[in-house]
This record gives sequence, structure tokens and C-alpha cells, in this order.
Amino acid sequence: MLKYRKKPVEVEAFKWTGGPDQTEDPEWIIEKIKSGDVWFYTEERGTFMQIRTLEGEMQASPGDYIIRGVKGEIYPCKPDIFELTYELADPTPVQPAIQPGDKVRHKDHKHFGIGNVEEIAKSGLRAYCNFPDYDRRRSSWEPRAYYRLDKLEVIK
Repeated sequence: MLKYRKKPVEVEAFKWTGGPDQTEDPEWIIEKIKSGDVWFYTEERGTFMQIRTLEGEMQASPGDYIIRGVKGEIYPCKPDIFELTYELADPTPVQPAIQPGDKVRHKDHKHFGIGNVEEIAKSGLRAYCNFPDYDRRRSSWEPRAYYRLDKLEVIK
């Protein structure tokens, strides 16, 4: 029998806590929630995330990692499997010097307008921002969330 090794690919992922202590929600998971590809439900055993994947619907439990693959597909992964399979792509990423109180613009979403950095996430990779100038006529969605630091530019 032939043996195979996984190719070294980079994926994006976050650990889903399933509760109010969830401090980082990537933009891609928010988009999947809005599109209906991800939803939540609660039953006697707890709260779960349901994800529409390429293989059908899959359930994520609190503590599972949610992965966005190389083609944008998303799927859950149990923590033990994730930790055996993945490692940080760059354990010491260099991030722009963004601090609470800074005025920022989102590089990919200029229509958000100028935002205010309220706090930096514990991971040091995201900033919680409020975009008060966002034109709410475009959408009722409120662009107040955690954003990747590399997607933000400081306005001087």
C-alpha cells in the first residue's frame, strides 16, 4: 500500500467557544452566517454551530476549531485532531502598530468609512473596531466587530 503525506498548506482557523467569551469572529465566518451557510441552535446538551460544508451539514461543538480551507470552504475540526495536524504558520507575525484610540480604515471595505479602535484582542492579531460613519442605508448590519490588524490602516 502506498503512503501519502499532507501537502503543507496554510488555512485560517479559530477556536469557537460557543459563548459570550468568544472574542474573535473572522470576517469569513460572519459572511457565512449572513449567507445562511452557518447557523446556531440550542438543545438540552448545549449550543451548537451547524455548518453547510462540501460534504453536507456538519455540527461544531464549543471548543472545536472552525477552519477555512484553501478554496474558501469551511468545516469544523475537533481540538485534538487540529492540534496534531496544524501549527501556527508564522508564530511571530509582525503586525502594524495599531492601538486603542486610533482612527482606522478597513482596506477591503472602504465603504465602512473611518473607524475607531476600541481594543486589541488578547491574541494581538485583531482589533475591535466601531465604524460610526458606516452608511446604514446599504445594510442594517452593524460593522462593529473584531478585524484582522493587517486589514486595517491607521488614518493620520
